[in-house]
Amino acid sequence: MTTGPFKGDWGLSTTWRYSSGGAHFAWDVACAMRTELYAIGEGTIVDCADGVHDQPPGRPAGSGAPSNWIILTFTFPAGPYKGQTGHAYYQHLTKGGVKVRAGQKVRKGELIGLSGNSGNTTGPHLHLVVLKPGYTMSRYSRYTYLQNSGMVVWPLYQAWGGTRYGKRPVYVSKFKLGVDDSASVRALRYGLVHRGLLSGWTKAKPGNKYTPKVRDAVKTWQTNHKYRPTGFLTIAQTRRFFQTNKRIEVRK
Repeated sequence: MTTGPFKGDWGLSTTWRYSSGGAHFAWDVACAMRTELYAIGEGTIVDCADGVHDQPPGRPAGSGAPSNWIILTFTFPAGPYKGQTGHAYYQHLTKGGVKVRAGQKVRKGELIGLSGNSGNTTGPHLHLVVLKPGYTMSRYSRYTYLQNSGMVVWPLYQAWGGTRYGKRPVYVSKFKLGVDDSASVRALRYGLVHRGLLSGWTKAKPGNKYTPKVRDAVKTWQTNHKYRPTGFLTIAQTRRFFQTNKRIEVRK
């Protein structure tokens, strides 16, 4: 039985925020059309929608365009919320790719859908959101999480027990003072904590802001590696910083 929500080891095209800095608070999994999607845990299908045609690649339908999707309420099988109830949202499924119905009971790892390119997309992918216990989702409240990032389980793989899919993009352009609530900065801070260069934080909660303390930690790393200590990593330095982590993809 599968341990995660989709088949294969596809890359992550977008995570906590868009490259522009806009709120995303979800995983976008750039996967092939009709990739099998599975229930994260045992639960019930809250609601679903099908029948929307897939978009031609590179031609997004625009914000608010209808798509094919599934909302699942489930019991967390692992992680910090194990045994509690959460909600998961699978979006942009292919037409005819919803393999369940509202009210249907499902088992962990059961096939529930097929990925696609319906709705406001620029290419085939799965948009996946998982809400923490205590928060609910319906067809009418599917996007409430965009106004409250505290609702969302993060990192998302905690929801199903640690299987880490694909590469996480890290944007070098985010590594500057004042950047707030950034997944890229969180990855950088994690690496600094791991190296013992950033104190007062843990690897479980490294923080996500580029503060003067982070800049100083970066300066120390640069000095240790015989770079000029500017406090801001170049693309080449970022690649070296993350070279041992095969799950990190450095982007401009």
